[in-house]
Amino acid sequence: MTFAWLQAPFVGIHRFVLAWNWQHVPRGWVRWSKLIRAIIEIKRRNLRFGCLKFSSPYGDILPEATLAVLNHKFQNECAVQNASTSLPESLSGLIERVTFFDEDGGFGVLKVKAQGHRDLVTVVGSLPSVSAGEWLTAQGRWVQDREYGQQFRAEMLTSTPPTSKEGIEKYLGSGMVKGIGPVCAKKLVEKFGEGVFDIIEKASARLEDVDGIGPKRRKRIKAAWDEQKVVRDIMLFLHSNGVSTSRAVRIYRTYGEDAIEKVRTDPYRLAKDIHGIGFKTADQIARKIGIPVDSLVRACAGLNHVLLQATSDGHCALPVELLKNEAGKLLMVEAKIVTDALERTVASSDLVKETINGQDLIFLPHLKRAEELIAGRIRTLAGSPSAFPTIEFEKAVVWCQQKTGKELAPSQRDALKLALSSRVLVITGGPGVGTMPGTGICRAA
Repeated sequence: MTFAWLQAPFVGIHRFVLAWNWQHVPRGWVRWSKLIRAIIEIKRRNLRFGCLKFSSPYGDILPEATLAVLNHKFQNECAVQNASTSLPESLSGLIERVTFFDEDGGFGVLKVKAQGHRDLVTVVGSLPSVSAGEWLTAQGRWVQDREYGQQFRAEMLTSTPPTSKEGIEKYLGSGMVKGIGPVCAKKLVEKFGEGVFDIIEKASARLEDVDGIGPKRRKRIKAAWDEQKVVRDIMLFLHSNGVSTSRAVRIYRTYGEDAIEKVRTDPYRLAKDIHGIGFKTADQIARKIGIPVDSLVRACAGLNHVLLQATSDGHCALPVELLKNEAGKLLMVEAKIVTDALERTVASSDLVKETINGQDLIFLPHLKRAEELIAGRIRTLAGSPSAFPTIEFEKAVVWCQQKTGKELAPSQRDALKLALSSRVLVITGGPGVGTMPGTGICRAA
């Protein structure tokens, strides 16, 4: 933790003394030097142990009033420091070099010539594509990496084509636009200047005026440029609707050029299709797109979410009334909307309804299929003969109890007998009912 008034010891002390109430400063050079050492020691200790109150072994030098002033100033510095770490910062500049970029995940490490910084800045974050020469705008926080030093960790990243001739040449020559290399990029900039992007997009036939570009290469350049424009439009749409860059990259990788249409039609599909996006995030995106709170699309997604959450408690299905009640609490809408949504999802087979022992249950389709598959496998195994040879059960029980040092309860003896005589055995029970000792005995047997 660093503070502005502590970065240079003597400058910090100088500022500290200028703001001081002079009646608290000890007089005489000897005592003054001791005061300096005391303040430096206090700063060192407090920096080491965090935002603690000032205390000092130099009690004869720093009276209580002096310590009170120090405490007040230190706490103010802590408040400023905490505020600066909690609020995101903005950074913009020209991408000089792409140090690393993962084509699949979209994670990149960039060297940026940022405004207000003399040296190149390391920016890390996610982008669908990136190239040297692009203009980068980022929001995030400065971090101190143990291995790589200071970095700007971006939560939101956007890149746009450059506007200067130097940036345009670097951008076109980076290989981002297929069909254009460094030599061709230089020729294009010399020929069309800063308007080369408009030429590629609106009058691509003029590219053939450049030496080395024929009809085939011109078409390839135009197709690559259009593809990049689609990516930029998708990222702009997702960013404008509150989607972070890393999530936007995953959405683009999943849906491709249809991302905007699919998200607009049903943003709640993101919770099912995109890892790391749940119902709440999809619901926030839906609100920004303009989907009403009482829409059936939202209610259907809420029902799906409640069933999915129930799986964490071990449930493959929920009773109809319980599902409706929980969905109503989540969505905060009228019961009729939840009922209509449930009827729609069952009719479209997005959810499955089944009556078991007189109770109506609602399943997620894939869980119902999994449950039926497991039941079928168990039935098949149960119909097969045991794989164990015939043994004297009572003698085997005595041997197992001696080996494990545990005495079996009657129900555990029955379970062991079934395990020896059956091809498959399902042992169930909550905590503390003896399932673990029972399975241990079965393994020992």
